[in-house]
Amino acid sequence: MTAFGFSQRNDGKTGSIAMECAKCSGPIVGSFLATQISIAAMAQRSGDIADNGFLLNFWPKLDAAVAPKHTPDKIAEIFVEGEEARRAGRLHSAGMGLGKALDVAIKKIDPSLRGALGVRLDQLAARGQLTKELVAWCQTIRPMRNDAMHEEDAFKADELASFSKAIELIFMYLFTLPGILEEMKT
Repeated sequence: MTAFGFSQRNDGKTGSIAMECAKCSGPIVGSFLATQISIAAMAQRSGDIADNGFLLNFWPKLDAAVAPKHTPDKIAEIFVEGEEARRAGRLHSAGMGLGKALDVAIKKIDPSLRGALGVRLDQLAARGQLTKELVAWCQTIRPMRNDAMHEEDAFKADELASFSKAIELIFMYLFTLPGILEEMKT
């Protein structure tokens, strides 16, 4: 990340910094601690600011990745890891993590389901645990999960966002809605 603006506090080591996000080109503003050289000296140099110190705080804050409510803990952990990788632009790791979260979730719902992912999704729809419309959408993006495991260039960022959203919706049907109904009963 390269900074384009600095303001220095009296100590010469702390101050404010303005940067451009390397991923979206949006502005980032932060508090910075210079560890190698003063902030004034940093303003005269180009290159990665991480070579000269670190951010103490920054804005805008990123929303934390979370799994849908009532998702079992282990499945939520896998989903969050995959979603965090997606947000960080690590497309291969994200594809594998999100795909694993989906596989583990389906096994949690019914360990006896067998066959390829598409077959298992169809079985859940036939039993009324997922809507046919959701499964039809998932069938169009399902091959991405397999590609994430076996292909060199598996995902584009927008495809991975759709894949993540589909998994999130599946988790809402499988875990969130039943969990809310249970809460209402008590």
